[in-house]
Amino acid sequence: MKLLALELIAFGPFAGTALDLSAGAEGLHVVYGPNEAGKSSALRAVRQLLYGIPERSQDDFVHPFSKLRIGGRLRSAGGEVLEVVRRKGRGATLRSADDQSPVAEPALERFLSGIDAGLFAAMFGIGYEDLVAGGREIVRGGGEIGRLIFAAGSGIADLGAVAEGLQDESDALFRPSGQKQKINEAVARFKQRRAELKEAQLPGREWERHERALQAALADRDFKEADLAAARRRLSRLQRIAEAYPVIAGRRETLKALEAVAGSVLLPEGFDERRGDALTRLRVAQAERRLAEANLAGLSKAVAELGDPSLLLAQAEAIETVHQDLGSQRKAARDRIALETRRKTLTTEARQLLRNLREDLAIEDAERLRIKKPETVRIQELGAEYERIAARIDGTREKAIELGQAHAAAAARLEALPKPRPLDELQRRLAEAEETLPLEKQLATVRAQHGELLQACSRTRARLGLKDGAPEELIRMPAPSAETVRHCEDYHRDQAG
Repeated sequence: MKLLALELIAFGPFAGTALDLSAGAEGLHVVYGPNEAGKSSALRAVRQLLYGIPERSQDDFVHPFSKLRIGGRLRSAGGEVLEVVRRKGRGATLRSADDQSPVAEPALERFLSGIDAGLFAAMFGIGYEDLVAGGREIVRGGGEIGRLIFAAGSGIADLGAVAEGLQDESDALFRPSGQKQKINEAVARFKQRRAELKEAQLPGREWERHERALQAALADRDFKEADLAAARRRLSRLQRIAEAYPVIAGRRETLKALEAVAGSVLLPEGFDERRGDALTRLRVAQAERRLAEANLAGLSKAVAELGDPSLLLAQAEAIETVHQDLGSQRKAARDRIALETRRKTLTTEARQLLRNLREDLAIEDAERLRIKKPETVRIQELGAEYERIAARIDGTREKAIELGQAHAAAAARLEALPKPRPLDELQRRLAEAEETLPLEKQLATVRAQHGELLQACSRTRARLGLKDGAPEELIRMPAPSAETVRHCEDYHRDQAG
């Protein structure tokens, strides 16, 4: 993984600072600066961009926790590029480059190749605080960072192997619970010889002397231990003071810097943008003022060069009236051209419409051709009658087609039937029955008309977009509103006109 860019949007002492690290192939980038320039803050920003800003972060001395933002652009070994922004929070702290939509942590973990925060800090992110802690670990004789620092300082590349070898040699010489190691055997022999010596040489007077010496040594040891404890307390206090001194010095410098602006007014957010806009408007206004002053000077000079206009001023009212009339006349002249053009266009269209109606009609006959109210009503009635006749014609045509199809089907069935018996007698009887039963004929006629009306009703409902059903349903349908009726009348009147 390569860090192509680090954007310190709002972090530590930085605001809107960006480091472009994309140049070169996979080379070394050196970031340098004086003390307190923000190098350690930038290193912490790299670590916290990749693994999150800690809950108790100390980098909020300029920006509040809710505004902390670190941006970065990463490139994987396969060439994939990822742009993210890290914010301070408890969850979903990784966002896209626009700082709006969240980004899942696994998308970033693919670029880290399984390296956790501790290993990254030990291998790639050692800062000043880590170096101080590593030095203390070297003094105490342990610690992973102390081992790395010692290896780097001594030039030993494989410190782990060397330490393991030394540990093996140490185990071969001595173990706290061992017996066969050389030092263990020597210590055992020494203890045995000393015990034998004590048993052999321990007179009473010598024992008393040693006892007094032991008590004196113990008393001296207690005194030394008390001094040592006091010294350790003083050392611990001095160490805390030494550790706090940079913070105290920074606080003192900050307080000193704040004294110069102690009486300053806190500016609202966005004041710099509003001030820039105000300065821009001020410059524009100043430029306009200079231009106006130049124009005023020119006009004043021109007025000074004019002669005595008293005679002209005496006719000021007449001149103003003529000037206003001239403006009206010029406007009327300009409008006259457009109105003449529109009049000619409308006249041409009217003549064309009259010629379409009748060749011998002129534009002067237009008023004579205007339709009167009774004629309009009659035209509407004829239009409605035309619609009914046209509907009946359409129904008759459809009925003729249906009857033709039924006739063809009946003829086919008739051809398939056997030859009928003579029907003369039956026809004679039927004729007599029909003559004696006029109601049957009337019923047949009524049924035929009823069928035609049902078909016409179905066609009308289909034309009106209504669902097909029984005619009785039409009675239950709501009547159209008066507005709808007026709209239909106006429509037919326009069609007739």
